[in-house]
Amino acid sequence: MSSEQTLVMYSGHPLGLFPSHKDAPRVTITNGMVIPNFSTKPMYDKMFALGVTQYGQMTAGSYAYIGPQGIVHGTTITIMNAGRRYLGVDELAGKVFVTSGLGGMSGAQPKAATIAGCVSVTAEVNL
Repeated sequence: MSSEQTLVMYSGHPLGLFPSHKDAPRVTITNGMVIPNFSTKPMYDKMFALGVTQYGQMTAGSYAYIGPQGIVHGTTITIMNAGRRYLGVDELAGKVFVTSGLGGMSGAQPKAATIAGCVSVTAEVNL
């Protein structure tokens, strides 16, 4: 690439390398591009299987990995909803959340457990 080209990524795939201005962005990225006529769950599943779309709320899909803070909110909500659904409680104080297999975002689950008000026992294995 030169200083006067922009790479356009479309749902995880390179759409093309286009002439641009030296002050223009080097890369533009779109995720989950589906027009309303095709925005049904079965159609999304088909397009995802073909590799022509991806889930639009994934920071990694935009090459914007920001570490565990990018998923703490959703993980907290998941833990709280699991408490409501499976334990029948709104408060998780005194409850223990056990988890493992955390990978590169290992800080998110213990943080989410703390926010949710429970105790986290987290196993991280490094082989």
